[in-house]
Amino acid sequence: MKQIIDQAVKDFLDSLGTAQDEFLSDIEELESQGLSMEEIMVALGALSITDYFLQDLGMQVAVDSYLGRTDELLDDLFKFGRITESQLLALRKTQESAIIAYTNRLGSQIQLSMIHGVSNNMPIKAMKKMLAIDFALQPKQIEKVVGNNLAIYRRSVTAVMLDSRPPGEKLWYEGPLDRKTRPICRKMLAEGEIPQNKVKIKYPGSLVDGGGPNCRHEWRPLTSTNERITRMRDARASIAAITKYREKKGLKSLKYLTFQQYNETA
Repeated sequence: MKQIIDQAVKDFLDSLGTAQDEFLSDIEELESQGLSMEEIMVALGALSITDYFLQDLGMQVAVDSYLGRTDELLDDLFKFGRITESQLLALRKTQESAIIAYTNRLGSQIQLSMIHGVSNNMPIKAMKKMLAIDFALQPKQIEKVVGNNLAIYRRSVTAVMLDSRPPGEKLWYEGPLDRKTRPICRKMLAEGEIPQNKVKIKYPGSLVDGGGPNCRHEWRPLTSTNERITRMRDARASIAAITKYREKKGLKSLKYLTFQQYNETA
């Protein structure tokens, strides 16, 4: 899952970078044609972002690539439970609507920045720098949206299939254990095998949310393997080490909350 999502984010960012450069080139072309500041502003304000950003600047290719990744995400997901074509289509349609809406929002943000730059007689290089520091256009912000949406899609498909399985079926929390792993994900990795109905009670919302935004983990009905058992033991050992360190430093104990629990207590 992580590799597919990482590639999807990279492809989207590459397309967005190209679209920004072409947007700036179009403005430069208008300036070279001798259009006044007012005329360029009028032209920018009249743009249909849906047509210009998606079609003329090629962001529709990024959208199509993203949707292709949603299919790839399911290629290695063995069908362990029931999911109808209608359910799968509904989940995919939601993804399609979300990525198109998000892409258009980015286009509108760039359009607004370009109008601001032109109205202040900023040179093209200065406008490019302005885009580079725009919070909404930062790679990390885009990664959060694009990557998180894909991960939620995959976990949503898994959750639908799990719903048709026995509630007492044992699940494993699957994913990496490294420095980026959240405390709640360490806790769930440390569980080892746990019945599905207990996951819903002990870790509410985690079947779809994982550990929170941009989570790389998911609950799966998997069998025990040496690798998973080792990861479980390592997760338990890391929790013990972190707890001991925090006690030694007089720090508060960590709260192991799922994303749903966090939002409910915030």
